[in-house]
Amino acid sequence: EDVLIIRKLANAKDIDFKVTLQGKRRRSATEKDNLLDSLAEKIRQSVRSGTVSVNNARLSDYLELWINQLTVQTEKARREYRASVLKFIEIVGDLPLRSLKNSSSRKFIQVLDQQSLSRNSIRSYLRMTNIYLNYLAKEECIPKINLDSVAQEQRNVGVYSSEDLDYIQTVMENRSRNGLRMVMMLRYLGLRASEVRTLPLRHLSPHQVAIRRVPELGWQPKKGKEDTLLVPRPLEQFLKQDLAQRQTTEMYYLDSGTGSPAFCDVSAMTKLVRPVVQELGLKGMVKPLHGYRASLVTSLMRAKVPLPVISEICRHSDIKTTRGYARVDKLDMKQALESIGYQ
Repeated sequence: EDVLIIRKLANAKDIDFKVTLQGKRRRSATEKDNLLDSLAEKIRQSVRSGTVSVNNARLSDYLELWINQLTVQTEKARREYRASVLKFIEIVGDLPLRSLKNSSSRKFIQVLDQQSLSRNSIRSYLRMTNIYLNYLAKEECIPKINLDSVAQEQRNVGVYSSEDLDYIQTVMENRSRNGLRMVMMLRYLGLRASEVRTLPLRHLSPHQVAIRRVPELGWQPKKGKEDTLLVPRPLEQFLKQDLAQRQTTEMYYLDSGTGSPAFCDVSAMTKLVRPVVQELGLKGMVKPLHGYRASLVTSLMRAKVPLPVISEICRHSDIKTTRGYARVDKLDMKQALESIGYQ
């Protein structure tokens, strides 16, 4: 009980340098003084509590130092990292570092599940929080910890019929120009929703679509894989007409009309399609946007397109992922049995 254990509040590099969107720069004398004052206050609080021990450190203690050294591309991303950790602290409490375990995330998952947050959103929160914990481990504040995540959802491979696809397309023709643009790109190229949302007009022509980094939105392709996709004829005909009618102020395929994306995130795109899915009686059976990708894979498989070709079309790094999208129904099995010539 008489042993004084000192914990590290900051490295010399944290004091001397600040990471900004433009890169690392040396702190001014005033900035140094302000940071040192805040660290000194932490020390005074610890001394007043009777001990200066690593066991007194809490989750929030290093948050701003961590945010400062993040090398993310945009200020928006920096805010998302901070908000994720603060959300975790809000739900589970400002835990002492000594109490952190892999299972510390269970209450967090339970609460967000009750709030009907999607599993992907929960995983995103936990991923960013884990990055913070990795920083704490690197700074020797805690042992290496990986918070338990939610179980992988079983992929819903429900698909649209061609009649369903035609109906949604017709509805969007009457309700929303950007909605029509969205479903056309999803239907005929099977793009990921985030790829459509962030697609700049400069990456698009009637004949091809380039999947490239979009620096101004802080977006990059999944696993950094860039590609150029050739456009099938129905989409090509649509794009020729659509691009010819664009205003000079528009910069994105799904544009608000003022040079900014029409949808703030993928969930906003989903909300546009969900009512139509409900009209079709497919609620809970087909994911509004992801169903397009599953439908394309299934249609290609039924057309006897080789699986490696389908995998390339979908830009999957593992062919097992492609196989996971395919839906086999009773009709497929019946036709397969009949194809071997039983009389």
